[in-house]
Amino acid sequence: YVLRNTNFTSDGGLNYSEVAVLQVETKQLEKRLLLPNDIILEKSGGGEKTPVGRVCLHTSKLDKPVSLSNFTARIRVLDENELFPAFLHRFLYLLYISGKTEPMQRNSTGIRNLQIIQYKDINVPIPPLREQKKIIAKVENAFSEIDKAINFSDKQVDTVNCLRYNKIRSWMLDLGKEFGYASLNDVSTIQPKKKIVLERLNPDDEVSFLNMNLLGIEQKYSESSTNKKLKDVYSAYQYFENNDVVFAKITPCFENGKLSIVRNLKNGIGFGSSEFVILRPKSNIDSEFLYYALLDKSFRRKGKEQMSGAVGHKRVTKDYFYNYKIPTPPIEIQKKIVKILESIWDNSNSFYLLKCKKREELINLKSCILSHEFLNNSK
Repeated sequence: YVLRNTNFTSDGGLNYSEVAVLQVETKQLEKRLLLPNDIILEKSGGGEKTPVGRVCLHTSKLDKPVSLSNFTARIRVLDENELFPAFLHRFLYLLYISGKTEPMQRNSTGIRNLQIIQYKDINVPIPPLREQKKIIAKVENAFSEIDKAINFSDKQVDTVNCLRYNKIRSWMLDLGKEFGYASLNDVSTIQPKKKIVLERLNPDDEVSFLNMNLLGIEQKYSESSTNKKLKDVYSAYQYFENNDVVFAKITPCFENGKLSIVRNLKNGIGFGSSEFVILRPKSNIDSEFLYYALLDKSFRRKGKEQMSGAVGHKRVTKDYFYNYKIPTPPIEIQKKIVKILESIWDNSNSFYLLKCKKREELINLKSCILSHEFLNNSK
């Protein structure tokens, strides 16, 4: 079994229900073998809203050897008569949820990496073992009630999320039955040729620059305040213009829903990651309607099944997105549907933000409880 970042849970535990079973070389396993009470540290990965540095305590006894993944590190207590593993875990968990580990991360090609040397310099309070166990008992009792509230809130968000995606799916199916379908290649210009830019701008003119991090996840509009000279981006980057629909073709960005309409570009022109696919709607398709048509989760689900390339660098195939079909109602109907879906999306986003605030308050409560216990009882 290989425990990966995807097995981490928000409360510092591990989800053992979907553990990958992989072939691992014997020498690798010796270095990565996990034992019960080992702490797993996320050293690479993270995301826009999830800093790297999460920690989980491995507690389950599985029926196969358990290994770390490439993006994690193992922390093992040397003497459990001196330091209770659960105590160390909750101390490191406190550092993470309180933001203390954020300054220890660095970005490399869009991936966040934890500076392990800095992390190893963390000073850990070590009160008597009996006191450590007493602190953890109190903490876990309090966390149990908080986690119930968090899980309930998360389930509400999931329900609303399912409803709004089901609404998109329902509309797209009905429109397809009534008005028929057309491929993306028929309704848009895919990867427009950049030479047209040279007819409009000089090499020293500025254009917007949008990297992968700035392309929103299920975010209707994306824009960038970063400008670069045309001559510095023309050769190596993908070109787009205002109102083009952009999505990321590489894993895991594609599956995560990095999809937006670009706007407010400097001189109306932008350049960005070579992993972007650019769709420039033709006269019979509205940009916003195209956005919602691709927001339909079937686009991502089917695309994931048809990816090619090496593990970790898989991409949606050109054949897939060129031939993916969307409904083609008249423009006036497209605009009416956009208003309906926009209203549903805005209302569900308001609910989501409210629940996010509640979740953040509950996480802060955890941080307060941990801070109180560690600061007052670990001197």
